[in-house]
Amino acid sequence: MAGTVVLWASAFPAIRVGVDGQGLAALSFLRLAVAALALLVIAPLAGVRLPRKRDLPLISLCGLSGMTAYQVLLNWGEIHVEAATASLLIAVAPVFSVLLTGVFLSEPLTRNVVAGSVIALARAAVRPSA
Repeated sequence: MAGTVVLWASAFPAIRVGVDGQGLAALSFLRLAVAALALLVIAPLAGVRLPRKRDLPLISLCGLSGMTAYQVLLNWGEIHVEAATASLLIAVAPVFSVLLTGVFLSEPLTRNVVAGSVIALARAAVRPSA
C-alpha cells in the first residue's frame, strides 16, 4: 500500500516534468503503454478472460474516448496548472460525477451518496498536496 501511495502522490509532479521532457502525446502514450504491459502480466494471473471478438470495437472506443482522452487532458492540464491543483481536481472528481448524474440522469442523492461525497471532499481537503 505504501508503494501505491508513493506512486500516486508522485504522479502529478512527474507528469509536470515528463510533459516538458517527452511532450504531451509521447507522455500519454508511454503512460498507457506501461499500464497495458502491467495488465498483460497481471490479467492472466488474476483469471481475467479474453473479450469476445464482437466486443472489441466497443472496448476500443471506450479505451480511445476514456483512457486516451483522460491521459491527454490530464497531461495538457498539468501544463496550465500546478501539480497540486491537478491532484486536488482529480481527488474531487467523484463528487463531480455524483452531481452530474443527479442533474443529467436524475439519479437520487441518497444519504449514503451524500455521506460518501462528504468523505471524499474531506479527504481531498486534508490530503497533503502532491
